[in-house]
Amino acid sequence: MKVLVTGASGALGRQVFKCVKDVGHDVLGTAYSRAVPGGLYEKVDLTNTNEAKALFEKFKPHAVVHCAAERKPDEVDKNPEGARLLNVGATRLITELCKSYGAFLIYISSDYVFDGTSPPYEIDSKANPINFYGQTKFDGELVVKEVDPTAVLLRIPVLYGPCETPKESAVNLLVDLVKDVSKPVKMDHVQVRYPTNTIDVARVCRDLIVRAVKQDGARDTSISGVYQFSAKEKLSKYEMCEIFAGILNVPIAHIEAVVEQNKVAAVTRPHDCQLSTARLESEGFDVSYVPFKRWFEGWIPSH
Repeated sequence: MKVLVTGASGALGRQVFKCVKDVGHDVLGTAYSRAVPGGLYEKVDLTNTNEAKALFEKFKPHAVVHCAAERKPDEVDKNPEGARLLNVGATRLITELCKSYGAFLIYISSDYVFDGTSPPYEIDSKANPINFYGQTKFDGELVVKEVDPTAVLLRIPVLYGPCETPKESAVNLLVDLVKDVSKPVKMDHVQVRYPTNTIDVARVCRDLIVRAVKQDGARDTSISGVYQFSAKEKLSKYEMCEIFAGILNVPIAHIEAVVEQNKVAAVTRPHDCQLSTARLESEGFDVSYVPFKRWFEGWIPSH
């Protein structure tokens, strides 16, 4: 099976690329700003119609995992036009090409399509994004549903996992803040998060592909519409820092817990967007996840 992974140089894309490749599929990954000549991933501007069409014509994928996106809410607010072009415009283009080539699409969406006021959220809960990033991801969902109702929309929460640089993950980034005890930091202790490992999300993507696309290329169209995956550990960013301090055996006095809403972040974020994984569970998918502390106990000492 041929599988195309967009945004393959990112934290999630790399794990999807690896996970699918490890089970023997023919995988092509795309990147743009982080693509290097002769590197593992092909440089493609997904907002360029001709480049995207040439990619599909050359590779002719059976399945596509569309990870490419501007995922940082603060960056989205700084460049709303660029973010909409990638998060919505490129999503429309990729979905149209998937439909034209008969490829199964997994569009990676976000828990930020919800306002965070009434968790847990089911797949049919009403979306109500409260920041521009969430709006672009929801608009991407609407585009996918409009163009190809047989595609999958996979909503996921904040991610952590193997990173080339800490800034790839809003969670991994906290480790360095905990380590630098000389620098006072204010840390959110209001908003609830469900940090989820990119390796686990990649497994879910692989399992969806295997179930949806048969060896002869035939499609199981019951694998379509909205799915949600998330770990179930409930943590504020301050509580994550407490865990990291324990692993590092360093004091945490330099980190101040902020217990008032919207006193730290430049962009408003939802309070609690817990995602229900009921559909995945009911259809027999593996929704297990690595425990947050255990994973970092293995990762932090070597980084």
